[in-house]
Amino acid sequence: MDAGLDSRRAWLIAAAAASGMFAVFGVGYSFGAFFTSMSEEFETSSSATALVFSITIALSFLLGLWTGRWCDRVGPKPVMRAAAASLTIGLLLTAAVPNLWLGYVTYGGGVGFAIACAYVPMVATVGGWFERRRATALGLSVTGIGLGTLVGSPTAARLIDATSWRTTYVIFALFGGTVLLLASLVIEPGPAAVLAPKPQSLRTLLAYRDFALLYVSIIFSTLGLFVPFVFLADYAEDRGMSDVKAAALVGIIGGVSVISRLGLGGLADRLGSLRLY
Repeated sequence: MDAGLDSRRAWLIAAAAASGMFAVFGVGYSFGAFFTSMSEEFETSSSATALVFSITIALSFLLGLWTGRWCDRVGPKPVMRAAAASLTIGLLLTAAVPNLWLGYVTYGGGVGFAIACAYVPMVATVGGWFERRRATALGLSVTGIGLGTLVGSPTAARLIDATSWRTTYVIFALFGGTVLLLASLVIEPGPAAVLAPKPQSLRTLLAYRDFALLYVSIIFSTLGLFVPFVFLADYAEDRGMSDVKAAALVGIIGGVSVISRLGLGGLADRLGSLRLY
């Protein structure tokens, strides 16, 4: 198979990255389906239970600064394998925790690190395989986030109904870890990675006005962006909706995300990513 820029191999890499994001975000963004069950079993407040998700997301983005550089040094295969190990171990330990405080460590650390490994480094890897259709390819790769959200939350709700939240995390651990391991067999650095300049420091990047504005705007947008993933299903259940239908509301967010990412990726190729943002 041709292994050059914009080749069929390049699109296979984008699909592998999408699979990895499907696994980690399918788990992470389904937390709302577990929210009520965990809160009731541990007899914890909504804010204390929601902190599990907050820690996960905070670590996933903060650690992305390090995992991105790690990927530059060792390549994407070891990083994706680390995501598989972290997700599997973190969820298996979470399924056995006796209290919520340990869940902060097992879930927050395990899933948070897995997302940090499977998101930023893999997006960068896909970018190294494309020149002409880069925005479209990146849009394809991050559709894994939307697909994971579309499938993860409703699936979790059904499994929790049929078994328990602990058993569901065991199932998610085995499935997610397997998907990530399979993706690691395919993922590899692209031809453009060899010629890529040395990554600039965050301080240097913040000196660029456009980057600084983008950075700050994303910080503020995330203040509201992640709230539905935790509270929407619980809110809908309080108003009489079944747990599976309530979880499906989060899935709808993921479905719209998939359509938007695919459509906007091609548009970004023509208009420019920053202008479209």
